[in-house]
Amino acid sequence: VIDHSGSMGGDPMAHALAAADQVLSKLREDDKINVIIFDDTVDKLYAEPKLATKDVIAEAKDYVSKVQSAGGTEIALALDSALAAQIVDDRPDVILFMTDGQSDAQKALEVAKADKGDARVFTIGIGTGVEKPLLSRLASEKRGRFTFIPDDASIETGVVQVFDQV
Repeated sequence: VIDHSGSMGGDPMAHALAAADQVLSKLREDDKINVIIFDDTVDKLYAEPKLATKDVIAEAKDYVSKVQSAGGTEIALALDSALAAQIVDDRPDVILFMTDGQSDAQKALEVAKADKGDARVFTIGIGTGVEKPLLSRLASEKRGRFTFIPDDASIETGVVQVFDQV
């Protein structure tokens, strides 16, 4: 899940998209993926995650390469969409959630608490304006981990490190 709100413009967006491209390159063919982008709306590449075949990865990379920053930041809406899109099967569900912004903390936490699925959410806060307590609590509520990446130059390596840990 990638925040593409207006505040992500410039280097933060470029580094976040490069990080997403690197994560996509690390997927195995038995992994299932989706790319969800959000600002004050949510757009999904697929209705539900798909097997990470070469064609699907190529399509995801193309989708990511065209993302531009605009709009506000609505974390609750994006989280709800990502959680609802998970497939119930024997594989673990993992969501990487990248954002630089602040949002309505209460709404986002309500979404996390209301979800009955077993998806783990790893939140990645980008930049100095991150609402660390919110992203930390979201990750904790959904059995994930919060990672803070304070500067643009560290986004790519930081996101890939999180993916490698998962």
